[in-house]
Amino acid sequence: MATFKRRFGAAILLVVFSLTVTMVFINRSPVSTQLESIGLGVSNHGLWGWGSGGQRQGDGEGGTRVVVFGDSWVGDGIEEGLEGKGKGKSWPDVVYDKLKCTSYLNFAASQPSSAFPPAGVIVSNEILKSAVAGSNSSSSTNHISETNLLPDLKSQIQSFINEATPSPTPAKTIFIISVGFWDIYNYAGLDLESAQKATDAAVNELFDQLDTLYSYYSRTVSSDNTTTHSPPFNIVVPKIMDPSLVPGWLSHRPTPPEPSNIAEHQRNAIPLTLRWNYQVEVKLKGWGQTNVTFPNKPPAELKGTPETPISNNNDPPSKEHMTVGKAVFYYDLAQYLIDIVIEHQLQDEGTTDAAGLGASYTIFEDIDRPCLRETEDEDDDAEDLVQVNGHWMCKYPKEYLFWDAFNIGSVANAGIGKHVADMVKHGRSLAGWA
Repeated sequence: MATFKRRFGAAILLVVFSLTVTMVFINRSPVSTQLESIGLGVSNHGLWGWGSGGQRQGDGEGGTRVVVFGDSWVGDGIEEGLEGKGKGKSWPDVVYDKLKCTSYLNFAASQPSSAFPPAGVIVSNEILKSAVAGSNSSSSTNHISETNLLPDLKSQIQSFINEATPSPTPAKTIFIISVGFWDIYNYAGLDLESAQKATDAAVNELFDQLDTLYSYYSRTVSSDNTTTHSPPFNIVVPKIMDPSLVPGWLSHRPTPPEPSNIAEHQRNAIPLTLRWNYQVEVKLKGWGQTNVTFPNKPPAELKGTPETPISNNNDPPSKEHMTVGKAVFYYDLAQYLIDIVIEHQLQDEGTTDAAGLGASYTIFEDIDRPCLRETEDEDDDAEDLVQVNGHWMCKYPKEYLFWDAFNIGSVANAGIGKHVADMVKHGRSLAGWA
C-alpha cells in the first residue's frame, strides 16, 4: 500500500508538472525570450528561525559586496549534526565565489526541515494575515502557521538598513532577493479570488520594498561619490518554482479538512505561480528603466535624513546631483529545474525532444525524492541511506536533485550560481545599466 501511495503521488506530480510546462510555454511573454538572471540569500541574525547564513566583511577599500534577502531557497543554514554532510553552498554563495566578491551579508531565514507545519519567508506577514482573515468559508488554512511566521522581506531589508554603513564602502553591491515560493504555497489554500488578490498585493509590496532598498542604496552611494553617475543598483530576482512540484508538497503539507483537498490546492498553485512570475517579470522591466537623480551629499548630512529624489530620469546631471541607474537581472530558475526533470524523464524513456533534451547525460539518479527525509521509504535500499540526528539521509547527495522536502541540492545550486554569476559578469540584464 505504501508503494502504491508513493507511486500514485509521483503520478500526480508528473501530471501537474506537464500542465505547468505547457502553460509556461503558452504564457511566455516577449520579456521571457531574453536571457534572464536570478539571485537568492540567507542571514546570520540569530537562531535557526531567523537565519543562519554567513557574514564576511572585506578588508580593503572597494571590492564587491553580495547582500541576500529571502527564503530557504537562498539560505546558508544547516541543521545541527548535518554540517559537511552534503547540503553544499547556496547559489548566492556560489555567486560570491565565482565573482571573487569581498563581502557577503545574508538575511534570509528558514526553519529546520522537520518543522511542522512547514513555513518559509514571504513578502509580507501582514498581507498573509489579512488574506486569511478575509477568505471565505471554503478556504483551508491549516497549512499556515500564523503563530510561527518568519521575518518577512520588509523586516529583513530594515535589518540591513539599520546596520552600520560598511567602511570602507564597497565599490559595487549585488543585491539578491528570493521570495514568492512560500507566498504561493500559503495562498494556494485560499479560495481562488482571495488568493489572487493576496498574490497581487504581495507583488506590489515586493516592488515597494525594492524602492526602499534602491532609495537607501542611492543615498548611501551619493554621499561619497563625486561623479554624476554612481555604480548601478544591481538586483537579482528569480522566477519562482511552482511549490506543488517539490517533494514536500505531498509529504509535508497538512491534509486540508473537507470539502477542500490537496488536489484543489494544486489547481490553485499553478495559475497563482504563473500570475506571480508574469507580474514580477513585466514590472521588473518597467521598474528597471526608471532611474532617479539624488543630491550629492557628504556622509554627515546624509545620516538619518532619507532624501527624496530630485528628478526622474529627465533632468541633466550636474556636479551637485548624481543619477543612480538600475541593473535588473532576472533568471528563469523554474525553467532551469524543469529542464533537468524533463531531461531525466526523457533519458528514462530513451528518447529526446525537439529542443534536444534527453540527449545529454544527467548525474541525477533521483529527481522525485529528497536526500534528507524523516522516514524511510518502503522501496528504499537500506544500504543507500544512513541515519543522522533522527533523519534518514542518502549516502550520495550529489545524485539527488533535492536536498530536503522543499529545497534543491548542491549540484543544482552550483549550476544556478554559475549561470547567475555569468549574467552579472557580462551585464546581461533586463535594464541596460550593467
